[in-house]
Order: sequence, then structure tokens, then C-alpha cells
Amino acid sequence: MILSFVWGMTTFILAYFCYQNSKSLQIRLSETLRLAMVRHSTKEDWLGILFLVFLIFAPLVIGFTFYLQSDANVVVVLAFLIWTYQWIKAIWNSSIETE
Repeated sequence: MILSFVWGMTTFILAYFCYQNSKSLQIRLSETLRLAMVRHSTKEDWLGILFLVFLIFAPLVIGFTFYLQSDANVVVVLAFLIWTYQWIKAIWNSSIETE
């Protein structure tokens, strides 16, 4: 239970830093994440990649916190797969303008 709380708070903190970076560049958050995955040379890019990893694995951490000892593990894994597919599709379909 504590792990899922810490995971969620870390994700929100990283989201705030990524949002500030996208606000300063005046682009969408998905474009910021794609740009971070393409060039990954600055601290802001690494924060974006770390945020994406935390965001993608959030359903597993939170879901397994509550359903680890039941048969609902299958639902958690299926939700994780759908969640990951949708985020990767959204990031790779966003248009970026490289500098």
C-alpha cells in the first residue's frame, strides 16, 4: 500500500517537472515525451523518460497492491497492456519539430 502511494506521488512530481518543461517549450506533454525519447541529452529529457516509465508501470504497481492474492491479476495485466499500448501509440503519433 505504501509502495503504491510513493509510486503515485513520484509520478505526480515527475509529471509536474515534465509539464513545466513542455510549458517552457510551448508544446504538448506527449510531444515533450517523444522529444525526450529521441534526443535524451539533457536533464529534462531524462526526467521525461523517467516520468514515462513511472506512468506506464503505474497500473501494475497499483493493481498488484490490491489484487496480488486474488484471481484479478489477469485483469491487472490486461489493463497494463492496454494502458501501455495507448500511451506508446499517443507518444509516437504526436508530431514534433526537431531543432
